[in-house]
Amino acid sequence: MHIECDEIIVEALNEASSMHTTYIGSEHVLLAILKNTAYPITKVLNGYGVQYETIKNELYFYEEEQIYNGYSPIIKEILCTCTNSTEMILHFLSREDCVASILLKQYKIKAVLH
Repeated sequence: MHIECDEIIVEALNEASSMHTTYIGSEHVLLAILKNTAYPITKVLNGYGVQYETIKNELYFYEEEQIYNGYSPIIKEILCTCTNSTEMILHFLSREDCVASILLKQYKIKAVLH
């Protein structure tokens, strides 16, 4: 894994812990990316209204059954294929079945980033 991905996963673990979950999911990685304004993709997402606090608040209304411990399958995929935050976001947007994708679709950015 690359240093940026390591940083994101550590912060995603903190986000998951603060939300009292037993797994790291796409929503936690999305929050970790949004929290670090030094990432170019964070600036792009912020420009479309995707903000850390807004997404964090929305997650409290999104109930997902906790069926995982550790990493969700989508996170295992990104750990094997992605080298930076932009690739992680693009991977989420290519999916239909993850929380990050569902949240990001509200902001109509899918077409812009592809």
